[in-house]
Amino acid sequence: GMAYEAIFWHDDPNFYILRRDEVGSALWYAYHRAGVAFAVTRRFLATPGDAVLPTPPVDMEAYRRQLSEILHRSPLYQGFPSDAIDSLVDQQHRKIYGPGERIIRQGEPGSSMFVILEGEVDVLLEDDQGNEQRVYSFGPGDTFGHMSLMTGAPRFATVRALAHLVVAEIDKPALAPLLAAYPDAIDRVAQEIMTLESAGEELQRLRGISGAPTTNPARLLGQIADRIRHFFAPTIPDR
Repeated sequence: GMAYEAIFWHDDPNFYILRRDEVGSALWYAYHRAGVAFAVTRRFLATPGDAVLPTPPVDMEAYRRQLSEILHRSPLYQGFPSDAIDSLVDQQHRKIYGPGERIIRQGEPGSSMFVILEGEVDVLLEDDQGNEQRVYSFGPGDTFGHMSLMTGAPRFATVRALAHLVVAEIDKPALAPLLAAYPDAIDRVAQEIMTLESAGEELQRLRGISGAPTTNPARLLGQIADRIRHFFAPTIPDR
């Protein structure tokens, strides 16, 4: 096995045990996402099949069905045939997060979206002074991160896990073959993204930001579709 040392500090020593537990918990979730298993007790000889699992076995069939049902209901994917949507299930990445962990951070680059399968998250907006304000809460069946997946736009808000959280991450390499095979679906995707853009304007209003005037819907739809094509070029054939 490999031994690691983690060093942390806190202003109030009275909370040392609590903070130590929080740090240890965060490290456990990070190791799990990285696929690093804990070593077995050294006095035993063990094979990989004998190793103690860090979490109970996952019912992958039930997990796949749940994710498939959510994606089939999502307006974002209505322009794709059923078998194409199912292919995303094969390409997704199952990840777990612990209480308080940030899944995405406002302003950072991104090219993926997330589907919540278990647990809840808070959507937070950060002002210029670094203060965070909760604006939404999402739960099982909800999704977030669409804009970054489709256009490569920076993360507009921070999303933080409220408790134990299970998500499926769908990234650009997983979506690229679908857009290449079904380029006509891009306008349908852009229509849904335009709906999300209006939500983004509402978030800007909450932050006190006055953006550029909204263009007419037809022009905005074309701009979003062009951004998607540009972000996924050269996988999408020219029209």
